[in-house]
Amino acid sequence: PTVVTIGAFVVTGILLYFVVPQFEGLFGSFGADLPAFTRLVINLSEFVRTWWWAILGSIGAIAAVLRYFNRTSPKFRRRRDQLLLRVPVIG
Repeated sequence: PTVVTIGAFVVTGILLYFVVPQFEGLFGSFGADLPAFTRLVINLSEFVRTWWWAILGSIGAIAAVLRYFNRTSPKFRRRRDQLLLRVPVIG
């Protein structure tokens, strides 16, 4: 499940960064008002293209902090295990 989730996030990021901007020009040429969800996806794509470095940095920082606490804190490991056991697929 974790690999599938990570893969889904990677594919979504690729779509937002590369594919949606191509459709943005197409939709803009229509000259009509776009539905709210379409505007949301286009704005999200713009956010990802502008702040990709901050997004990747934040993911890396969160991973580093979690790894640090996993190595140094028995209480963190115990709480992590308790949470994982509540996940239906794992527990």
